[in-house]
Amino acid sequence: MGVPPGTYYLELREGQWPPRRDETPKVSGTKVTVSDGDVTRVRVMPIEMAKATGRLILDASQRSLLASGITVSGAPSDWDGNPGPQRSGTVNTDLSFEFRTWPGPGYIRVWVGPQEWTTKAVRLGGVEIGQRDIDFRAGEDISGLEVELDKPLRR
Repeated sequence: MGVPPGTYYLELREGQWPPRRDETPKVSGTKVTVSDGDVTRVRVMPIEMAKATGRLILDASQRSLLASGITVSGAPSDWDGNPGPQRSGTVNTDLSFEFRTWPGPGYIRVWVGPQEWTTKAVRLGGVEIGQRDIDFRAGEDISGLEVELDKPLRR
């Protein structure tokens, strides 16, 4: 029995699925490309989340948002192969944040209360990255993110 040619994501999850809300699942996986022959030497490895830290940039008129509960997270640009739930972080009173996300290209999402906000600018190490994806790498930390808020997304 075979599978059609294409790209597949093989993932193994330990424990209860879906995981409890405050639990980060243990996930192992690999990407498998199938062509016209047998697939051999497939190696499944643990997948570690990446940690990102930084701070929000708010103007004085937006400071009242802090009382609303702001969360910051990474979101994959392509959900194919995403192994599980993201781990958003809350914003501290000094506007710093920390979150964890699965490896791969992604972007920053900011939620204030129940609403997602757009970003005016995202900088990494002081350099504007614009609309480019951030390359979150397994087990690696990204620090020096600055996320400047603009306004709520209209849906």
